[in-house]
Amino acid sequence: MRIPASTPAALAALILAVASSARCDPDAARVAFVGVWERAAPMVAEAARELDLPATICTPEELVGRLRATAGEASRFEVIFVLNLSSTEARAMKDALAPTAAANPRRKITPLDKRPAHVELEKAGLLTADPNVPKYWRPNGAVNLKRLLRYTAITYLGQTGPVEPPVLVPDFGFYDPEKEDPFTNFDACRNFKAGRNRWRAGGPVAAILIQQSFWVTHDTQVVDAELYELEKRGINAVVIFGDTQDQVAGLLKQARPDLLIEDRHGAMWESPRFLQDLDVPYLRPVSMLGSTLDEWQKDPRGLSYRDVGLFLTLQESWGTIEPVVVGGLKANLQGFRLHEPFPSGVEKFARRAAAWLNLRAKPNAKKRVAIVYYNKGMGQDDLMRGSPTGAFLDGPESLVRFLPRLQERGFTLTNLPRSAGELYQFCVIIITMSCFTNGV
Repeated sequence: MRIPASTPAALAALILAVASSARCDPDAARVAFVGVWERAAPMVAEAARELDLPATICTPEELVGRLRATAGEASRFEVIFVLNLSSTEARAMKDALAPTAAANPRRKITPLDKRPAHVELEKAGLLTADPNVPKYWRPNGAVNLKRLLRYTAITYLGQTGPVEPPVLVPDFGFYDPEKEDPFTNFDACRNFKAGRNRWRAGGPVAAILIQQSFWVTHDTQVVDAELYELEKRGINAVVIFGDTQDQVAGLLKQARPDLLIEDRHGAMWESPRFLQDLDVPYLRPVSMLGSTLDEWQKDPRGLSYRDVGLFLTLQESWGTIEPVVVGGLKANLQGFRLHEPFPSGVEKFARRAAAWLNLRAKPNAKKRVAIVYYNKGMGQDDLMRGSPTGAFLDGPESLVRFLPRLQERGFTLTNLPRSAGELYQFCVIIITMSCFTNGV
């Protein structure tokens, strides 16, 4: 069950919830959420407001700072939910909470889900695991977070009333911004889009992959922008959410895409074999996790180190291309950071996607291929020499063997070199003519 944030009423409710929520305000809060995903924060705030249950959302550093500033404030928290903590943060929380534990025997520090760093709190006797809590948190979503807070109020804060069970949320499926519930199969998704004149019969299909949590928490502004921009160019775009290869492989086989767009964070594939069998261009746009759009535009380095690692270093090994920035973090009213699209980047990425599809449809005989050979030195003796960084591989000989294979695949090639020596002489002639032409 998912409330679409694209509707005016839901969007207004989210804005009101965020604006009226207490951001790490121990003076009012009875329940604290520490280390939760930033994109889940608005839904936590909305659920707390609807139930009239004062709750606060803190980073570990914020919580520890407050507790150290005034030891008496520790008694105000009756339930502290913890999730993503580093070992350093967990130790700091232990040191800040332990001195007041005896004076607050009713206070519960409970994990929303298991994390390795929680062992620091557990060893100190501060952590109380509740097996029911992760059942609400893992599927997540507005309904489950509201039911989690109601469960908390009844179980730990003395309120009365019925406890409602968690709502099962699909782990994978097809998402569309104009429909509340997901589609379980490709045909249903295609028929829905066709009914809204958003599907071109016989047109190329692009599959966009996102994580399930982005669908659950409404953090889809960037992918929505990508989808509509692709549709404007006559591309039939479908969005698939799922976190593992097993979850998305079957849906991809149904869609049979001509292009794959990876919008999940990190590598989610078990092996490259599935991608090799799919045999389509694999694009990786960048929706930054380490910077807001404003920070990125002002930083002379460009991408932050975190984003370079996530979107370039890790992804390149899987064969991704086109790392165009399409979005970044947005700091909203109370410091919660969701993603927002970068319009010119989205437009550029859609153009590149369309170009790859056009290239894919073009006969090999009409394609033009440029082969760039790295040459370290400028002297003639350095031409096409191996280097330690290239493990002294024989590039010229490899190229002599590779070019005929291009010809076998239908590419137009003439006057192929018969040996590495002949290729070398050809390059010398070209370089000499270039130098003469340019007056060098």
